[in-house]
Amino acid sequence: MRSALRRLEETLEHAGLTRVSDRTRVALQTGVAMVLAYGVALAMDWHKPYWAGLAVALCALGSVGESLHKGMQRVLGTLVALVLAFVVLSLFIQDRWLFLLAGSLWTVFCSYLSMTSARSYFWIVAGFSLPLLTIGGGGVPVQTFDVVVLRAQQTLLGVLSFTLVAVLLLPVSSGRSLATRTAESVSTLRQLARDAFSKLSVTTTPNAAEADPDPEHAEQAALEEARTQATRALGALPELLAAAELDTYAVWESRHAWRNALRDLSQLNRTLERLHQNHTELADVDLRNHLQGLDTLRAAVDSRLQRVEALLPAVGDTERDTLPAGAGDAAADPINPDLAIQESGLSAFDRAALALTRRQLIEVERLTADLSARVEAIALLTREPLDTGTDRGEAPPASPFSLPVLLEPERLRGLVRQQSTLWLAILCSFYIPDVPLSDSTIVIAASLSMSVNLMPQVRPLILIAPVVVAVLFAGWLHLIVMPHLEGFAALGTLLFAVTFFCPVLAAGAPLGATPLEPGLVGRKDVIF
Repeated sequence: MRSALRRLEETLEHAGLTRVSDRTRVALQTGVAMVLAYGVALAMDWHKPYWAGLAVALCALGSVGESLHKGMQRVLGTLVALVLAFVVLSLFIQDRWLFLLAGSLWTVFCSYLSMTSARSYFWIVAGFSLPLLTIGGGGVPVQTFDVVVLRAQQTLLGVLSFTLVAVLLLPVSSGRSLATRTAESVSTLRQLARDAFSKLSVTTTPNAAEADPDPEHAEQAALEEARTQATRALGALPELLAAAELDTYAVWESRHAWRNALRDLSQLNRTLERLHQNHTELADVDLRNHLQGLDTLRAAVDSRLQRVEALLPAVGDTERDTLPAGAGDAAADPINPDLAIQESGLSAFDRAALALTRRQLIEVERLTADLSARVEAIALLTREPLDTGTDRGEAPPASPFSLPVLLEPERLRGLVRQQSTLWLAILCSFYIPDVPLSDSTIVIAASLSMSVNLMPQVRPLILIAPVVVAVLFAGWLHLIVMPHLEGFAALGTLLFAVTFFCPVLAAGAPLGATPLEPGLVGRKDVIF
């Protein structure tokens, strides 16, 4: 059976239908898991079965490992919030403002860690689950205990339902996706490295800069877009690696080399960005005459990145029986050039800028040599990097003027926005009479404000249109369709149809992704 499914997948891939096939597969898995979760919850007579359905919807990603990894983060985040909910209720149940202050401080802590940790979804769930559990119980300890237990049951049920369906129905591992996306990131960094070296090798004159600004402007815009894509892609790779470690044995065996490789890629991206910013200080200096070995270093860096880019797609093939072509050739890598500085004819400012550029180039050489060794180790399924015979030197010291992460203005603005949104919802629920669903409003405000902090480039106004459409569609189903349903067979059919066709029809959105996962569904009873 599995071999037949694999042949069907290969046929779709050769026909150019891979994207549609993946989207349909995830939609099918989600629909079946949604019906299973609702069926079990209703059979056990549990209240609020939509909590299990939401866990299914938010765990529905492109592979078994990604879904399992996200489900584990959701379960663990909920469990952390469960314990803290009992602590907060036992200490501050008699004082409303201390109770709210404790919950507010916890959301600040979780929001900050969600912006700095690779497990951002864990902290988001832990952050908004505390007000959900404490406020959902009405401040009554007995009711809160029931809500806490019910939340844990429903979340675990939803995660287990989708995991079971994803493993048994058309399972797909994350290893190939990890290798493909990493290769794409390496290709982008190779393009940025070529641009950096080409600018260092060319002396810019004022007349040349003003000759034809339009092509240069278009080229700079394309490079800025490439830098943005590289930063965004590298930020998503650690989560994908954590997922691949769960469902791909080869990735698990070489996980240390993978983690170091992703770390090298992130550092290389930052170093190339600094090199790009520093080259303007040397625009009128011919570096080929004042920095020996620049052309040799340029060829070595490009050769390493080219070899890494060629090896990674083959590494992602989890069923390969032979080593990828080119694996084991790292020993032929050229050694680090001296990059000796010729200071004759240079001003003091140019000598300082040249020394900084030299240190950045040595860092690029070190990182690419390390990266090549990591990928060689992954290709050979070993746990330690190979000895390339390269004298890579020491990493440059960190700048003493770098601000702590907590003091970064963008993160501070995000925390202020998150707390302002939360307290505005709290004060409205207290001082504006007859606010509908005031408790849910507070929890929705906490969830959405924490999620928006992870995507500062997204304007919150884009939430209005999808929420309105979702509310209208869900309201039509609730008022027109659901009164005519009889029994779970009809309800299950409706759940499967809606869950299956909505992702399939939303062909413009990335597979397994929504703009803001905790809050774009539209009905308050499926947001959490």
